[in-house]
Amino acid sequence: MENKTSRRDAIQQIAMVSVGLNLFSLTSCTGSKKQQENIKDTKILMPFSLPPLEPLQPGPVGVEISTWVRSSQTNMQYSSVEIAVAPKQMGAAPHLHRDLDELMLVLEGTVSVLVDNILYEVPAGGWQLRPRGIEHAFYN
Repeated sequence: MENKTSRRDAIQQIAMVSVGLNLFSLTSCTGSKKQQENIKDTKILMPFSLPPLEPLQPGPVGVEISTWVRSSQTNMQYSSVEIAVAPKQMGAAPHLHRDLDELMLVLEGTVSVLVDNILYEVPAGGWQLRPRGIEHAFYN
C-alpha cells in the first residue's frame, strides 16, 4: 500500500510541476504583440493542492476514473485523471481530444495503446504521449 501511495504523490507532484511549467511558459513568452495581448487576457492561475486519496481500484465494470485536475482549473491548459483498468478490460473506446494532448504514466502492469492504427505496449514505469486530434484507445 505504501508503494501505491508514493506513486500517487509522484503523480500529484508531476501534475503540479506541469501546471507550473505551463504558467512559466505563459509569463515568459516574448512573442509577437498579438501573443502578448492573448497572455494579458488569460486569467492568472492560482496555486492549489490536492489531498491524498486511497489508491484507485477498478470498479464493478472493470474501470474506475478519478479526475485530479480539471482543465477548467488551469485555463484549459492541463488536466489530470487517474484510471484503474482491470485485466483484459478496455480503458476507453476509440476517441480523440481536440484541445489537450494526453500523457500516460503506467503505474502497474502493461497497457496496450492503439494510436492511429499503431499498437504500443507500455510497461509499468513507462510513459506514452498522444497529441491532440489523433484517435486512440487503450486497454489492460
